[in-house]
Amino acid sequence: MKKLKPIVALSLLFMSSAYAADGTINFTGEIVANTCTISTGSGTVSVVLPTISTSNFNDIGSRAGQTAFTINLTGCTPASGSVAVRFTGTGTQVDPTTGLFLPAAASEARGVGIAVYDSTDTHIKTAGNNSAFQTINTTSGTASIPLTAWYQQYQASITAGNLTATGAIELVYR
Repeated sequence: MKKLKPIVALSLLFMSSAYAADGTINFTGEIVANTCTISTGSGTVSVVLPTISTSNFNDIGSRAGQTAFTINLTGCTPASGSVAVRFTGTGTQVDPTTGLFLPAAASEARGVGIAVYDSTDTHIKTAGNNSAFQTINTTSGTASIPLTAWYQQYQASITAGNLTATGAIELVYR
């Protein structure tokens, strides 16, 4: 056994590892000169949903209070080709599972959040990279993105109250 330890130690010194690349990764991208501007001037879009009853909701996922709104963009560089809109938030502003904007204060309505849908009725979920986004052609230098906001139930029970929610609008260029 005493002779075996030095032999094993010596053999470990002379071992080498083999390296072989299994694939290649390529990156491509583009830097654009100008970006679009949200035409409200301040960049803030305010959407006022109607007052509705808790009886309008019957289960998790049910929606009520449909409110159409449009995000208008100006000053887009025509060479950029298209722009996408998505919504984000941090911490308690959004639910990463449902993709909803959540009530801002504990004293507000509970069990209901705000969902944003595009013109094809696809939920544009919040929460960063999980967000879906709609591409708009901007060859004219302007774009109008039609959207719909809904109250959407995300818990089994709902508590009545005011509901205010805030998030960020991100523009992504392609």
